[in-house]
Amino acid sequence: MTTRYYYHRMHGSDLRQTLDDLSLDYSEFARLTGAQERRIGQWIHGHEDIPHHIRVMCMLMCLPGAIDITRQLTDACEDDRDEIAERKETA
Repeated sequence: MTTRYYYHRMHGSDLRQTLDDLSLDYSEFARLTGAQERRIGQWIHGHEDIPHHIRVMCMLMCLPGAIDITRQLTDACEDDRDEIAERKETA
């Protein structure tokens, strides 16, 4: 049997403040977290619950130097769509 954990949810105003503190817009936050920009807006405006992992990521990104590390890791993991298309053509 699996265990379900319950957490205090982050509020949209908290997410908005965190994005402001980190100088991130929806687009950059979406790129760093893998979330859709539309979904981020829904979280901020209270239309959807903010998942716990987003709260954790926000807390971690606020640590000194962590936003730069997050960008570096994301850059290293990001798919290059042109490169993928090129690989498919040569396969």
